Amino acid sequence: MGRVVDSGSLSNGSVTYDKIQNISATDRILGRVSSGAGVVEEITFTDQAQQLAGDTSFGAMRTTLGFSAAAVQPIYECNMHSAGNASITMASMPAAAAFPSGTGGNRMVRKVDLTNYTQVRFLVTMNTTAGPTGSVMALRYLTSYSITPGNFLTIGASSTEVQCILTAASTCQDSGWTNLDAAAKGDVWIAPIGLNGDAATSPTVSSIIAQFR
Repeated sequence: MGRVVDSGSLSNGSVTYDKIQNISATDRILGRVSSGAGVVEEITFTDQAQQLAGDTSFGAMRTTLGFSAAAVQPIYECNMHSAGNASITMASMPAAAAFPSGTGGNRMVRKVDLTNYTQVRFLVTMNTTAGPTGSVMALRYLTSYSITPGNFLTIGASSTEVQCILTAASTCQDSGWTNLDAAAKGDVWIAPIGLNGDAATSPTVSSIIAQFR
């Protein structure tokens, strides 16, 4: 039978691990899960929990759990023109690249950080006047600011144009999700660009939204 020692006579840090009672089984940590204050209890520490505890960053934890950064990245929405504002009239929409509301359309140029995003989707809500056959609005990007529509580049991977048709009045057009061009995955400028007008028809647009995930 061991000798009883008053705890007050023990120096701080003097009790070694081998003097503590044995743990009842492997994969246990000491703590307390019962409500309120009380004696120390054994808590099961599973292999899965140990793997997470051994990770030194959130990124490593995602890898342990089998998630990519994209899988947990929330969808970012850039509202370039709200339906709550007056509709945009693309007066005598030109065939060449043009901002949606003429020279003043450069106010829709936005800076976004797409470093951790991999895909893009473009949404355009048409008002009551459709554009001419073949007319579209595309989402494009640049790595530096510009107010020249023709300078902006295709934002989709493999030169895929992320665009919505303007030929159907009173509809909401969805480009669908498209992989981002590698050069667009950074701190870039984006803009909606009208293409393929006939210099006569003036389509009207209610809202323009870019989404990233």
